[in-house]
Amino acid sequence: MFETLEPPQQQMVARRWGLLMYGAYCVAGLGLVVLSVGRHGFSQPVGLVIACAMFLLSLFCFSTTLRSAAPLTKRKDLVPSLLLLLLMMLHVIVRL
Repeated sequence: MFETLEPPQQQMVARRWGLLMYGAYCVAGLGLVVLSVGRHGFSQPVGLVIACAMFLLSLFCFSTTLRSAAPLTKRKDLVPSLLLLLLMMLHVIVRL
């Protein structure tokens, strides 16, 4: 009923879930890079660039989460997760 001046409590996500998710995206991105180069070489650069972007972004997020001692908030975890998911969907759309 009454508002306080305290900041609202943010929902936290355990570090292990962030590490697991970013690690899985990192492995998937690396696999997509290897498969893209193995199948098409450098003749289809769009799919290769998307796969490299996905790998590098997930590697950056993985290393940042690994170095951080604090747990992730849902808001800070949401943006990279959605971006990585969109990159993966974009890679599938480009391959069609």
